[in-house]
Amino acid sequence: MFLRLLLLLFKSAVMVALLELLNPVADAIGLQFRFVDTVASAIAHSTAIPYRDAETLFLFGLVTAVLEGGQWLWDLVTG
Repeated sequence: MFLRLLLLLFKSAVMVALLELLNPVADAIGLQFRFVDTVASAIAHSTAIPYRDAETLFLFGLVTAVLEGGQWLWDLVTG
């Protein structure tokens, strides 16, 4: 269980790093990741935590939802 949580934290940290890397490139070609910015701003404003922490919190929740959804779907398919 601890290793699974550690892996989840690592994946969310990688996702934040990839977002920071891809955001300028995506802006240059016209693709926008504004939904992350919008949600993180709303979290930061409503909870009075720093924006960077709110962004990390949102991406952590997003990664958790995707991983759990994928696991649920895999269990459904494999029976």
